[in-house]
Amino acid sequence: MLATAHRPQQNTRALLVAALGVLLGALLWRAPALLSAVLVLGAVLLPAALRWPLLPLALALLAGPFKALLAVTYPALPDPAQLLLGLALLAWLLRGLAQRRLQLPTHSVALLLILFLVFGGATLLAAQDLRTGAAEWAKWLQVLLVMALVAAEPRRSTPWLLAALLLSGATQAVVGNWQFALRGYGPEHYSVAPGLFRAYGGFEQPNPFGGYMGMVWPLAAALAAGLWPARQVGRHKLLAAACACVALLAAGALLASYSRGAWLGAGAAAAVLLLGMLRPAGTRAGLRLALLAAALLFAGRSLLPPSVVARMRSITQDITVADMRGVVPTSANFAVVERLAHWQAAAEMAAAHPWLGVGLGNYAAAYERYRLVRWPLALGHAHNFYLNLAAETGLPGLLIFVALLLAAAQQGWRALRSASGWQRALALGILAAGAHLAAHSVVDNLFVNNVHLHVASLLGMLAAAQPRSTKAAQ
Repeated sequence: MLATAHRPQQNTRALLVAALGVLLGALLWRAPALLSAVLVLGAVLLPAALRWPLLPLALALLAGPFKALLAVTYPALPDPAQLLLGLALLAWLLRGLAQRRLQLPTHSVALLLILFLVFGGATLLAAQDLRTGAAEWAKWLQVLLVMALVAAEPRRSTPWLLAALLLSGATQAVVGNWQFALRGYGPEHYSVAPGLFRAYGGFEQPNPFGGYMGMVWPLAAALAAGLWPARQVGRHKLLAAACACVALLAAGALLASYSRGAWLGAGAAAAVLLLGMLRPAGTRAGLRLALLAAALLFAGRSLLPPSVVARMRSITQDITVADMRGVVPTSANFAVVERLAHWQAAAEMAAAHPWLGVGLGNYAAAYERYRLVRWPLALGHAHNFYLNLAAETGLPGLLIFVALLLAAAQQGWRALRSASGWQRALALGILAAGAHLAAHSVVDNLFVNNVHLHVASLLGMLAAAQPRSTKAAQ
């Protein structure tokens, strides 16, 4: 009787699978080759994604930094990272609904992200370019959802996602170092010496590439130190060595990017790594390491190429609060004056619209009304993320974002104090990566080329690392 009752269900399921197979076959027959490949890949990944939603997210992290390169070489190709992200979020949602357990974050970082989304959506009511604004809003929604997905998965999944993050960073670092030292040719405006060109990876621009490397190397370096305890042997040593290699590759690529903002962020990240070692149990060792690092930095200035030393000295050169309308750009100061001119345009936008800004993602759309005469081209953003936010979302949006950074730093500090071993190293590495992001954002916008997925994954790991009692209290 029971077998008879189940038979119609089995027949219905078999018919459904057959119908789906016929439909997929028909689509593959009529679809272009590229779309057919996407459909086949989706059909293969979907069952695995329903069980492991982090799998397509990990693949999205690997593909994400190649977005700009793919857009140039294959303009008709949709962003594979976004397709994989959609698959990961869909699988997470379907699995949660099937299990009647869809865990949503309620900690301070998530609540501030929700507040930012609500307020950012309100700024779009009077935006000039609603399409661009909606795309920017969707980016921040992805940050919230990816953070929730990563935090909801079991902690044993964290190492696999970390591996994807580091592998993605290592891949970009290898490409960047090859562009700098081995290829021997490149865009003329990226030339720093005969045969040497600034590294830009899959980003097509050195500055955001340097920023991405700046969020990879401190994470890898912290993990290398955390996985190399005196009493551990075997695979821990191999993992530590692998993380150290990633850190060296990423740090070298960061230097090869010749991005002054990335170098500034690297200093902030290094300071956090050193301060993280100054805990009561290891204060003397941390102080010795800090003194050694300072000595090496002082001595290493004579070992660096003159072009690097000159570019380091130019970080603060020509920085002024003067009105850029009266400054005549030259070949020596062009990059700095151009950036300051865009800062001034953003400041004037914020002054004209202090409460709601010109609309999230609408800096470029509003630029023509506030630009300086000598600078007719909008560069997409203000080259200062804080000023850019103030221009687009007003003072409230900027304050929400700053509060978000502080809440994430508090989460990291809490995890740093409560965790041990490699998990403490993970918290320290995320804090250092966040320090780079906060410092580098003074001169650039790093939320490009799917880097927001990298940041969201780190926030999710940080949320998952919180003590159980703390998470329950929040």
